[in-house]
Amino acid sequence: RIRMHLVALGLTLENLVVKDTARGGPCWNVLQVGDIISHIDGASLEGKNRRALKRISSGEFGSKVTIQFLREGLSLMAEVRRNVSKISDESDSLKQRIDNQVRTGERSLNKDELKNVFDKYSNGNSYMSIQILHEAIKEFDLDSPHTGINAEHRDLVLKQCDLSQNGMIDFPGFSKIVQASTSLDQWFRGMNVDRLLSFAVPRRPGEDPLESASKLDPESIDILVSVVSKTLKEWMWREVCRLREGMKMSTAHVEDIGLKFQTDTPKMVCGSIDSFYKGVTGRIGG
Repeated sequence: RIRMHLVALGLTLENLVVKDTARGGPCWNVLQVGDIISHIDGASLEGKNRRALKRISSGEFGSKVTIQFLREGLSLMAEVRRNVSKISDESDSLKQRIDNQVRTGERSLNKDELKNVFDKYSNGNSYMSIQILHEAIKEFDLDSPHTGINAEHRDLVLKQCDLSQNGMIDFPGFSKIVQASTSLDQWFRGMNVDRLLSFAVPRRPGEDPLESASKLDPESIDILVSVVSKTLKEWMWREVCRLREGMKMSTAHVEDIGLKFQTDTPKMVCGSIDSFYKGVTGRIGG
């Protein structure tokens, strides 16, 4: 049996039979459990292995895909748009993974995209439940352990947004949670990447910097990026080395603390509060 998740389509298949559709995903309310997928964009899925199925279903974010399927003996077709095309095969390029991450990140900063996702999962209501919220944020890849999201910080933001403590989140709260700062955000702020880009904007003496920026055209932006890229590469490599060294020191410090506090003291047994109080007062004469 071949059971796999086609993330770009929001589908879980087992031997080409639909077992689940991701809530709010491309195939939500389009395909049903039990439908049998026969073709994707005209390519037959019969006899295909996992790698081939993933290759056929993957594609550019937002690109159209035609799915041919059988339902109760009838051959049907549906057209949907791909969601996040996650790449997991080792042979897939780093460039593709970075491109997908950037596109997903751009969506999380776009108010219209945020509102579309919020409306989709809240069914057009002004609030969504926290349970649904956890599904909605997957649209922005925030379910991944590799996003750099601080889970404790998000939980804190969640509590702040749910002021009524009724388990419901409105759109401003949803936006705040999706855009919660990550450890990588903080790292790049410390690198002053924004200042580097500011330095690179060509200016004339006495000209307002924002006026200079307003005069940029695609050609000058290409030149700016090419010039900045070398310095940015040097800055990033320097900071990556510092980060690695800092993480090594942090790990060594924790291990050192563990060694310092290793003792041969017999295992302690917890007694009652009354016993504790009697022991303390006996020692201090209370």
